[in-house]
Amino acid sequence: MLSHTAAKNIVDGLGVTENQSLFLRGVALHETSYGAGWKAGQGAGSHNMGAITTNSPDSLSFKHEDSLFDSKLGKVRVYTTWFAGYPSDEAGFSALKKTVLKPNVAAALAGGDFERGVRGMYANSYFMGVHPHTTDAGNEQNVADYLAAVRRSVQSIGNETGESEPVPLGDSRWQDQQTGSSGSRVFPAVALALAGLWLGRKLLRAKAGRASPVS
Repeated sequence: MLSHTAAKNIVDGLGVTENQSLFLRGVALHETSYGAGWKAGQGAGSHNMGAITTNSPDSLSFKHEDSLFDSKLGKVRVYTTWFAGYPSDEAGFSALKKTVLKPNVAAALAGGDFERGVRGMYANSYFMGVHPHTTDAGNEQNVADYLAAVRRSVQSIGNETGESEPVPLGDSRWQDQQTGSSGSRVFPAVALALAGLWLGRKLLRAKAGRASPVS
């Protein structure tokens, strides 16, 4: 498996922000262990960093089991589908960037909000989860499970690189960092604008998604 530092060097070279880089690496570590989680004959050497599927298989593609919650069956269903392969780690991470950083996710990461980034991924059908999509509770648990996994990955990365999950803009902890205390407000106009952004966040409603096939 790539070291966290090596993965950072690759992703940082893709023209991403610091938040985007850490988030993408957290996703890649969780999904495929930076592409090393695939087994021989089942994706090993594919450089697929994010368990990315494809509808247009080529010579680098491979078949692998995936899973989803089937609302008709009322349970998780396993199926086989095509996954994309790439010629290098750089190409694999580039594909992950393109797949993950949709406008809603990029906007969340611009504000340092990894939770909202994960919610955006769920809304974009990047991951599925194993809980029902027919209830708010099921959708929330799917998001919570994936967020916890990404945060574990980010913590592991930080143990080597010194990075950590950012504090979201508008969060009281962020304001404390900017002012140096919990009570003072040096820039009230900015704080008010950020508070408006924070209050404007909406909870994700039921959306379909995809679960990681690599364990």
